[in-house]
Amino acid sequence: MQTALRGKVLVSRNIRNRKTRSILACLVSLAILFLPSGGFASLPVNATSSVQYHNVQVFLQTQSQDGNMYTLTTYESNGTLISSTQNQYPAFSLELPSGTYLFAASVVNKSSSYWWYYSTSEYGYQTEQISSDTTVNIQTQELQNIPTSKITIETNFVNVRAMSGASVYASVI
Repeated sequence: MQTALRGKVLVSRNIRNRKTRSILACLVSLAILFLPSGGFASLPVNATSSVQYHNVQVFLQTQSQDGNMYTLTTYESNGTLISSTQNQYPAFSLELPSGTYLFAASVVNKSSSYWWYYSTSEYGYQTEQISSDTTVNIQTQELQNIPTSKITIETNFVNVRAMSGASVYASVI
């Protein structure tokens, strides 16, 4: 009986030893390959990690003091949307790489219990060249005080006929 018990113990020790040896061998071989090549410094690094980001503080200066929802939308100079965010306060913070950006802001006052009804609307925008940490101040105005231009939008379709339900969308900047 002792021989059989010893046999089981020996077998289980051999299995543990084999597992331990194979794990250790794998770790040693990885260390031999990894450390001479520069260790962690040689791991692939995300390409964007070399980009320097600048802290951009954006403050909205509104005509009315009763705004309760502020929105800032940021675009790159090529029109790419960078961010769109809402806040209860007229202050925003972004981390942006160097470049030219359009900051478009809106202010609304929800003066009703209906979630879709807003009484006061103000808008403002500013373009800014960012190359270091920057503060941007945007003056907002009520829509009727902002000079506008009449534009004509024409749509053309490949097959010369408009599809049923086709529409064109425009937004205030």
